[in-house]
Amino acid sequence: MTPSISIVIPMYNAEKYIGECLDSILNQTFQDYEIIVVDDCSTDNSCAIVESYQEKFGDKLKLIRSEKNSGDGGLPRNIGIKNSCGEFICFIDNDDAITPTALEELNKLAEDFKVDVFYFEKYYRAADETISTDKNFLKEEIMKEIISVKPPEFLSDDMGERIYFFSENKISWAPWSFFIRREFFIKNNIEFPSYTCLEDAAVVFYTICLAEKILIAPNIFYVWRHRHDSLTKNFAPPLTIMLKRATSIFKLIYILDNFMSKLDFFQKFPSQRYKVLEMFTRHNIKEGKIKEYLLTNSGYDLDALIRRELDYMDNDTAALISFLFCRMNAWETILDRTEEQVIENLKKDIARQNFIIQQQNSQIEKLQTYIHQLKSDKD
Repeated sequence: MTPSISIVIPMYNAEKYIGECLDSILNQTFQDYEIIVVDDCSTDNSCAIVESYQEKFGDKLKLIRSEKNSGDGGLPRNIGIKNSCGEFICFIDNDDAITPTALEELNKLAEDFKVDVFYFEKYYRAADETISTDKNFLKEEIMKEIISVKPPEFLSDDMGERIYFFSENKISWAPWSFFIRREFFIKNNIEFPSYTCLEDAAVVFYTICLAEKILIAPNIFYVWRHRHDSLTKNFAPPLTIMLKRATSIFKLIYILDNFMSKLDFFQKFPSQRYKVLEMFTRHNIKEGKIKEYLLTNSGYDLDALIRRELDYMDNDTAALISFLFCRMNAWETILDRTEEQVIENLKKDIARQNFIIQQQNSQIEKLQTYIHQLKSDKD
């Protein structure tokens, strides 16, 4: 029998957390679901822990092992989608959890509103050390600066407004903030780009562009664990991160431009297409520590590294892309330095003004003392 909901969980070295994640699903008030855990070649006891839950879940739980580590969550999610059979797909990260009534609430929304995509702007945040689905111990937060809804309401049908919400970070880029009909993925041939950063943001972008209706719901069902050692926080050397980000920029520009070229909206408004590409590029540069590398190395060094990454291209194309990439980063760095210099100059001006005010106050105090002395002598 086809389940109502397929829960897809990408997993890599999650032995500390995957048990709590599965417990939160085990305690659901709604039971018509399947769980697909896709292991991305973990080197710890993650798979053994998942297997220990097999008897508790019965045939609801599937563990799929990837043949090769992908380095991100995109490929495991794609595998999960392809092996799912539920009407709707719900994504959960391996170190997070959901509240006991989460699936019941999601299923009720699906029955009441016949749409393909649901978006949830609110979530609960839990501490790093432990996670609990008891609402008394959770902090309610809002994803982005989108207007908080009370009754469910639809996101604007206007594509320009949707692009604005996305590009201004008013819509979360986290896949777990969306509840999506499985047929929507299949019909639109949507996949998470593999071996890139921001693969989740790309799928969110596809979704807001292709969904006829998107319902924003006030329900809070997801519990996000705030981890200081999360894989999304970059602790690798700047060079390693820079290379990964640089490669991601090239691949994402190609993937996104190819996607947008097929949509009438972007053909009619090419400025919007440029805006999206620029936004993805700037975000990758900002988060990828590329500027930090550029500050301590020459553009020539960066050029050599990028050309090695683009060895599949002909020399002329690789040279052009590398040059433009280096120049763009140089300007970004200059702009940052200029901004920092402006702030520093303002601080100096404020300090100078404060010094002048202190001197003036000191003179006023001396004058007041002198006047007081004159009055005393006259008396």
